[in-house]
Amino acid sequence: LMVIGDFNAQVSASERWGGCVGRFAVGRETTPNGVRMIDVCHRWGMAVKSTFFQHKVGNLYTWYSNDRWRTRSQLDHCLMTTTSRVKVMDCKANNAARGVFETDHILLVCELRACLPRKRKTVAGPKYTVQLLSHDEVRQQFQGDLDALPRVEGGPNEKWEHLERGLRNAADVHLRTARDQRKCHPWLTQEALDAIQEKKQAFLRSKGGGGSDGAQARSDYAKAKNVARKLVMRDKRAKWSKEASDMDRSFAENDLHKAFQDLGRLGAVPKVQTTQVKGPNGQVPTGDAEIHALWRSALESLLNQERDVVPRVWERLPRKEPFNQGNEPPPTLEEVRKAVRDLANHKAAGLDHLKAEMLKYGGDGVLHQLHDLIGTIWEQGRVPDRWRQAILVPIAKPGDKTKVTNYRGICLQNVAAKVLSNLLKRR
Repeated sequence: LMVIGDFNAQVSASERWGGCVGRFAVGRETTPNGVRMIDVCHRWGMAVKSTFFQHKVGNLYTWYSNDRWRTRSQLDHCLMTTTSRVKVMDCKANNAARGVFETDHILLVCELRACLPRKRKTVAGPKYTVQLLSHDEVRQQFQGDLDALPRVEGGPNEKWEHLERGLRNAADVHLRTARDQRKCHPWLTQEALDAIQEKKQAFLRSKGGGGSDGAQARSDYAKAKNVARKLVMRDKRAKWSKEASDMDRSFAENDLHKAFQDLGRLGAVPKVQTTQVKGPNGQVPTGDAEIHALWRSALESLLNQERDVVPRVWERLPRKEPFNQGNEPPPTLEEVRKAVRDLANHKAAGLDHLKAEMLKYGGDGVLHQLHDLIGTIWEQGRVPDRWRQAILVPIAKPGDKTKVTNYRGICLQNVAAKVLSNLLKRR
């Protein structure tokens, strides 16, 4: 809440009135209207912001009488709630507008800054740094935790929940890196950080006052600023040199995934994003329910289509014997090992947030648990309920990014479900 205008109220800085009045009020005494205004401020949790900023005397008075500007007072004020997200950064009388309007009041100007709430990003789940598994020590500790995982009896749901919980607990311990809490660039060295901190302290000392001490403080601040700038530029050049050498090495070793990952982090790979899409009729959905219904109908029509196949194409397809589950033996441990080995690296995780590298580097403990699970699925003829759920991600095709028909969907499956799919494909 903000109220600004002519209150015909004068307040004195000698009485702070519980923090409602600042120390730059120019009134000699508090008038009855001033008492009423302060009572309103107390009732609504407001403060007289026009008395909180230091200016020249000419920029504090907002009213002049007709006796050749000899009688003057501060009658116009700005009241603002203390808990508002809009902050008053400055408030003063603008003498440049004096005489422009037919009034004896001076224009009161307020500088505001809106501190709007940021939309919090929804965290989909834990993020694991699977690159740590390339280190022998981390990989051995990760495999040791999974080897100690006991066997459980039950159906596919119980066995998968047990294996998933074990993988996630081991990943939480060994594959989650602590986030750097410093509000600065991580490539800055400790020497540069210390120089920046010294520059801040020198700046505060330079604002202490005038005289010979003030001149010396300003000179020290200029020197500290120069030192900090040189150290930051040194670290920045070293950072860009390291980035360039890493990308050259990635391209030389044909590690295109890491090379393009570095390019994307530096902003060289543009990310095309859109927040609004149009339906087939050109209408834009407004609510979340309408947006979800639009994507659902678009992906269902795209993925569930019946197409006529030319007979000669059917004739060229290889013929196989029909699959008979009763006569088909369950997969062996070696088959499960090969299916896990065939999983592609650097792929997005499904709803379980587990990646293929966790199974590939999990050791024999994970393979035996997974073999037991797939054997149970093979015998009972049903998969865990969580494997029936997946994430559909729309991928934009060339054309208008606001049209829902210009997207194709990909399915992010559970990583263990991909192992079963590889086994079925081999059979």
